[in-house]
Amino acid sequence: MNRLLHFALGLSLNFSSLLAQVPEWQHIPGPDGGSIVNFDLDGSSLYALTQAGIYRSEDEGYQWTLLPKSLTTTRGKYQLRADKGIFYALDEDGALVRSDDQGESWKPVLQKPFPFDFETEHLQQVFVKGDTLLVGSYFTIYRSVDKGESWTTTADLVPASFVSIFEYKNELFAAQDRYIYRSSDGGATWNTVFTNFIGYADVVATDSALLAFYADQTRLVRSSDGFRNWDAIDTDILGNSLEASTNNWVSGTGDTLYFFQGLYNAFDCPIKFCYSTDSGDTWHQGNNGEHVKIGRSFNGGILFGNHLVLASDQIQHSIDGGLTFTESQVGLKTGQIHQIIHQGSTVFANDGSIRNLVSHDGGETWSGYPRSALWEDYCYASEWFHKTNEKVFRFLDYPYEASYTQNGGSSWSPLTIAGQGYTQETEHALWLTVATWDGSKYVNDYWKISDGDTTLTPIQLTDSAMQQPLFELTNLGDKFGVSLQEDFLIFDENGALIQKLPASHCIPTFSWCGRLYFDGNTYYNLCGSRTFIFPPNATDWQEIYPQDWTTGIPLYHSNMTFFEPHNGILWVGLEGKGLFYATDNTGRFYPAQPQMPYPYPTSVSFDENSIWVGTAGGGIWTYPLPKVRNDQAENPGFTVFPNPSGTGDLSLQSELFVKEEITFSLLDASGWRIAQKVLTPGQYWSLDFPKLPRGLYFLQMRTESGVFGLKWTVLN
Repeated sequence: MNRLLHFALGLSLNFSSLLAQVPEWQHIPGPDGGSIVNFDLDGSSLYALTQAGIYRSEDEGYQWTLLPKSLTTTRGKYQLRADKGIFYALDEDGALVRSDDQGESWKPVLQKPFPFDFETEHLQQVFVKGDTLLVGSYFTIYRSVDKGESWTTTADLVPASFVSIFEYKNELFAAQDRYIYRSSDGGATWNTVFTNFIGYADVVATDSALLAFYADQTRLVRSSDGFRNWDAIDTDILGNSLEASTNNWVSGTGDTLYFFQGLYNAFDCPIKFCYSTDSGDTWHQGNNGEHVKIGRSFNGGILFGNHLVLASDQIQHSIDGGLTFTESQVGLKTGQIHQIIHQGSTVFANDGSIRNLVSHDGGETWSGYPRSALWEDYCYASEWFHKTNEKVFRFLDYPYEASYTQNGGSSWSPLTIAGQGYTQETEHALWLTVATWDGSKYVNDYWKISDGDTTLTPIQLTDSAMQQPLFELTNLGDKFGVSLQEDFLIFDENGALIQKLPASHCIPTFSWCGRLYFDGNTYYNLCGSRTFIFPPNATDWQEIYPQDWTTGIPLYHSNMTFFEPHNGILWVGLEGKGLFYATDNTGRFYPAQPQMPYPYPTSVSFDENSIWVGTAGGGIWTYPLPKVRNDQAENPGFTVFPNPSGTGDLSLQSELFVKEEITFSLLDASGWRIAQKVLTPGQYWSLDFPKLPRGLYFLQMRTESGVFGLKWTVLN
């Protein structure tokens, strides 16, 4: 029978010599500005550790280049130290790790169990000088003189929070929150040199003095001889208006000190600072309008020469002692993307600095929207988008403002809001709900603006939806769901109740139903580590067990960041694993091929030709959108490459995305089957047959719509 099949295939197959190419993920140039963890200077190279990789600058922080092999390897690492091209970092799992290949790989050199195997033992600070490493913890100082290959403990410390280890005039100092120690033999032995039972916020060094700051107030003690002698400077720093924190002090050259208010702020909020040019005798306000537009939390800074470089969700650079600051992050793209939205050729994005950005050229350049004058006195502001088929809505908090555009942001129309509440969109309308307490119960007011309207109009829903506290209003395409304790009410876009789903099977201790999604055919209820579906014509929820069908690993081990249907494919973002898709409701999910280089997706959007995925630290990535077969009779147009193959490996590609699993068979020239595999739904597949003899072979792909074949030559 195989011989007859071979004869039939041979009549219809064409020899394929096309060298097909699997598309690669492309990194969009913006938006810029992610979370910079810290800097370190190694010779003339300035390094920035971010959660998306390590960046290097050779021009004092103006232009940055990503060390490409460090992408994804730095997530969870903090406190980078670089010395002669070797990197050291503390890992959030409690280990000190080393990289000898510019961040491509990391080797643990100090990890639990430490000599002190206490539950609270924690590595706090790293000091590197040549081959010598010092690592401070709650209980001791670890020392290595061979780049971390072997260790000794050098000090029994009073259990306390560790602050810092640094060098001052060829001596080493270690500061806890109440004790300061000194070593004159490279960290081999330590002596207590200063005690303050009030506690210290930080200890820093300039070229001429050591300064220790009290924890309860911004006051300090100072010494110019390594704390052999010291004097207390009982001076308020600008009336004590700034709060002390361990990462707010940036020491300078000479007698210069900077103190930054490092509280959490939204983008463009003022971050005040003060400075001293005489080691703390006198203090001055920064006179650049008393604002440093740094955005969100201040993660520290570095001073070298006349350069003051600050790290947060963007980089600020000053070369005039802090009189003026400019954004300096060319090439440093680590955007924390919260949203991506397309309208025609325009792309809207919301990044981790809580600012809205727009691109009219496919992400090549980005610009921000100016805020109204009302925003000048507000710090904790946020912005977000909603999208219907014809409108993009932009909301601003504190004060509450709303507007919409129908032309890609070229113009905006103001939208009068009935009251601050919860917003959600469906395909053709934006919805607003406001819950108020009437003295005995909550009453929910619902409003909507359809694509053809210019104002919000009130909508009357069922009594149960009106009177219960609203936990969640869910976008379900051309309808929406309201979560009420254990039930889901499904409404059409006119506000009419069209379906009440059965009670949720979520754990009873939860006060809400879980997350509700709809793929155009089936409802999904994601409830902690359990997933339930409600297919068409079902009478109750059915539990499924979503898993990576290529490995069998359950998906709930990773946080699902989005769950988005598009053109018959369900796309799911998994934190730490990347992008997955499903083509039915059985729980079979497949990893996108090839996977994103940075596997921390947060949001997804689609244009006519591409899928856009925002990430938590790696910016935006795009990939050609699969062309899905709408008719099973369509020929998927399979292609094999390379053809001929010199090694027996092959890549199979189809012109259209195949939504069902494929039975793949390899036949020899006589028509006998010599291998068979099941291929996942998709468009690109890689296979390897390393021991095939030289000769002609046939590839057979069996799908629900037919059997397809190709000729393939091996030159082994």
